[in-house]
Amino acid sequence: MSWLRNAFGDIGAKMRVWLCDLTYTQQTIASDVMPAAVGCIATYLAKYLEGDVDTRVFKMPEILIAALENDTAPDVIGFSNYIWNRDLSAEIARVIKSKHPDVVTVMGGPNYPTTLLEQEAFVRDHPMFDFYVVKEGEIAFAKLVQSLCDNEFDPARVPLDLPSLHRVLPDGSFHASETEERIRDMNEIPSPYLTGLMDEFFDGKMLPIIQTNRGCPFRCTFCVEGMSYYSKVAKGGASKTRDEIHYIGERMAKLREHGFTRTDMFIADSNFGMYKEDMETCEAIAEIQEKYAFPEYINVATGKNQKKRVLDAARMIGGSLRISGSVQSLDKSVLENIERANIDEQEILDLALSASEVGANSYSEIILALPGDTRDAHLKTIQTIIEADFNTVALFQLMLLPGTDLASEESVQKWGMETQYRVLPRCYGSYELFGETIHAAEIERICVGNNSLSRQDYLDCRHFHLVVNLFYNDAVYKEVLRLIRQLGLSKYEWMKRVWSYRENANFNALVEQFLNETREELWDDEDELRAFTRDGNTIEKLVQGELGANLIFKYKTLGLVKHPRDLADVAKDTLATYLTENGADQDSIDLGMELIEFARLRMSGLFNESKNVYHGGFNYDVPLYSSTPVVGPAKQYRFDKSVEYSFRMSPDQQDTIENFKGIYGDSVIGLGRILSKVYVRKLYRHAEPVGGGEGHASDDLNNRELAIKEAQLSGLNEFT
Repeated sequence: MSWLRNAFGDIGAKMRVWLCDLTYTQQTIASDVMPAAVGCIATYLAKYLEGDVDTRVFKMPEILIAALENDTAPDVIGFSNYIWNRDLSAEIARVIKSKHPDVVTVMGGPNYPTTLLEQEAFVRDHPMFDFYVVKEGEIAFAKLVQSLCDNEFDPARVPLDLPSLHRVLPDGSFHASETEERIRDMNEIPSPYLTGLMDEFFDGKMLPIIQTNRGCPFRCTFCVEGMSYYSKVAKGGASKTRDEIHYIGERMAKLREHGFTRTDMFIADSNFGMYKEDMETCEAIAEIQEKYAFPEYINVATGKNQKKRVLDAARMIGGSLRISGSVQSLDKSVLENIERANIDEQEILDLALSASEVGANSYSEIILALPGDTRDAHLKTIQTIIEADFNTVALFQLMLLPGTDLASEESVQKWGMETQYRVLPRCYGSYELFGETIHAAEIERICVGNNSLSRQDYLDCRHFHLVVNLFYNDAVYKEVLRLIRQLGLSKYEWMKRVWSYRENANFNALVEQFLNETREELWDDEDELRAFTRDGNTIEKLVQGELGANLIFKYKTLGLVKHPRDLADVAKDTLATYLTENGADQDSIDLGMELIEFARLRMSGLFNESKNVYHGGFNYDVPLYSSTPVVGPAKQYRFDKSVEYSFRMSPDQQDTIENFKGIYGDSVIGLGRILSKVYVRKLYRHAEPVGGGEGHASDDLNNRELAIKEAQLSGLNEFT
């Protein structure tokens, strides 16, 4: 490189390049993963320029703001663009550009339209950025920075044929260059962990994330990686991945010695476990689990095919791997409309039946309002997944994500989508930079109906989503579901009875509040909602939780924390009627009532009364029924005389709760975030017969569940 300078003209000084993967922080840390993606761009840039660059990576806006106000401005500053940080990145870049107009500002990331017309509109709507880097960023950004260096950091002099750049030229015209080819060997990218770039983010709150391959062979139209650009899978080497995993494990273990810290990690692969190289990754994870007791659980999307290999991967790391069987829909016309023809749906369903054999938690994702979806088709898919025994049914609304085929205006018109806008949960805040107050909030577009799904159908399905989250997910009533299945009845039919139940005033009020907020959070006009969020009073209400919460998790939290008795009463009434109408014997009905009461006492006072002790008398041996591999008739679990149990949390459970509250807080929003992260039964109270009575203490059951690590759910669920 012939010469270098910084923004203040110091000849010979290294270029200063800052890369920002910002997250909101004022309610809670919205995107709590380490900024490894921009870290990869930074390490590739340093390699490309042979070290003639000084890079910094930022995650927290407060730290970036302090650096901008107290340090020398960078020559180039880049911002990631995800659905959870676009407005925040743009507003901070706007203020930077007004204070330091010579600083070159760049944006890149997947939250970007797919059609040229919409891309031009995006670039023109974001004049605070000199360039938008499209698709994969490492090579294109490195070439851009080198060109800027060679051309005195003048954006107008950057050649038009430099790849993967979208921009508005000085004459006012829009220009889009050809797209750079993807990196085929991920070993070309130096590790942001092994180079020390991520060290400052090991703070106990950030979630370490790795990616062992990039790309996806499936063409799902609702997903960014469904675009043909990403169809080839680029892989890395086992040695690099192993070194990263050990590096992470050692540092997370050190954090645990000093207080609150994460016990999970994230693998960003789109189909983990589907490739033979993934087994080597699992071997490395098993090694750090043995050496550092980390991670306890792993956030990852497992492979959509290759069931045996996925199960082998889960078995290798002791059940800490979530097994995902994400069908989105099981309606054939819907699957054709979203181009999922090359995914074996039966193999996905079989995963749930096999997951328990390896001690793994299983979940399936279903999306409401996909093209061609109907109320009956959506409910039929939920029914199939529930009856297949997935532990969790993750029920999503259709988010029209920029960068996907389905989000194009052509698709919206084709499928007759009725769309509205809402503020993305937790993604809002106010910040001060250079004396200016920035009010920012992220807005998403969701589908609330289409030419086959009415608005009322949409609301009915959202109501059912709440029921599934309260009564099915996390195996809150696991033993009840077991009894229903033992009797040859349908778990889904019980859910439907809860769905139509109207006899409990508190529960009805909870449902009506949920439905009212579901209606009220939606706006017809994005510009009006944007103007609303630019008001400081609005941001304050959002941060305080008066507006903008994730409604499913808000009302799940209110139900489990504030209304466990009402939930139990609803469960008892609907179950008793269902069993009676289907000819169940009295012992089965009575056992069912006690299974529900036992669950209520175990879940009572989860967060605010963890040191309290609850008591209850039982005529059936619930712990034995829960833990027996093959259950017999209900009457064989009846005690000769009633046994009283005490329900208490262990010191370890109390510590776990305090750890989570230390990370996420104890507001309804914070507690909802915890419930989105942890397998609820991990927090259930231990039950012991008072005075060493006849009953079998359920400590054995609880310890067994913790030992097989039925734990973490996907953080992506938080945006449902």
